[in-house]
Amino acid sequence: MVVEARTAQQPILEAETKRLDQVQGGASIGTPDLDYNESDLVNDLANLGWTITMPNIDHENFGWKVFGGADIGNYFGVEAAYVDLGETNTRFGASLPPNQVGDLLEDTVSIHPYMADGWAISGVVRTEFADSWEAYAKAGLFSWEADANARVVTGAAGIAEFDQSGEDLTWGIGVKYTFGPKWKARAEWERFELDSPIDFFSLGIEFRF
Repeated sequence: MVVEARTAQQPILEAETKRLDQVQGGASIGTPDLDYNESDLVNDLANLGWTITMPNIDHENFGWKVFGGADIGNYFGVEAAYVDLGETNTRFGASLPPNQVGDLLEDTVSIHPYMADGWAISGVVRTEFADSWEAYAKAGLFSWEADANARVVTGAAGIAEFDQSGEDLTWGIGVKYTFGPKWKARAEWERFELDSPIDFFSLGIEFRF
């Protein structure tokens, strides 16, 4: 009888062990939203003594990421992701002598907004709240690189290109829906706390190994 009881429990123990060791990977696409606009650029340059006209900040409205992670217990996990938030280009007009164009572009670079790409490592807290549904929150570090260019296109001519890099906080929330034995769909909002914060809204697919 003791042997029979242990035999009956074995599949339950194996199932629980498998659940706690789940590993997942997937990809998402979405829309990055840069918290910086043309009026911010005009004001920032005005504070440095410059007057510009017809400012235009062009940042891509498409971003993507690939990710992988693992569950730790029933409520926790870790996730690593490579995230591409696109690029930013700025154009404006300025009336000034040619010998001041370089100074204007140098100041523009110092306050210029930028998107970024890089690696994010996060801890995850999750909970199931309905049949097939799961909510989660995460926070971690984003190690990023960015490049951008600024151009004076009327009244003078010049261009400045620059690269930036750094490590900043990232955090977010999301929901997942299970639609197969190994598949989940996910909707997510993330914030990347760069000098000009970036919000990233994305939809993705997750495969659980």
